[in-house]
Amino acid sequence: MEKVKTCARCKKTMPLSKFNKAKSEKYGVKCYCKKCQALYQYEWRKKNQDKVKNYKEKDKKRDKGYVRKRPILFKSDTHKECATCGAIHPRRMFQKVKDYERIHCISCYSKKRRLYHRAYLKKNKNL
Repeated sequence: MEKVKTCARCKKTMPLSKFNKAKSEKYGVKCYCKKCQALYQYEWRKKNQDKVKNYKEKDKKRDKGYVRKRPILFKSDTHKECATCGAIHPRRMFQKVKDYERIHCISCYSKKRRLYHRAYLKKNKNL
């Protein structure tokens, strides 16, 4: 028998599969069903359009350094082109993460991480 829960918004009793997951909540799901959650998010975005716009602008600024400048034209089983510096390196120079290879060579990736870390420390000086 599948467990059920009552939605806090529409007051309907539904199986847990009709709720989005949330580890911190009781039963591991949110208090609103998926439909009510979507409706709530839609209403919030409509009411707070200026905040949504600011979030989008921040994301654009943050991701600006990672936008691919040109498509990778070089294809080989033994070598790969770095998306940052454009140099062609052996595949061993690209770190594997889970089941895919990074698009930046190890040296470019470590430079980006260092810059990010420095910016983070400047922003949070009290750490």
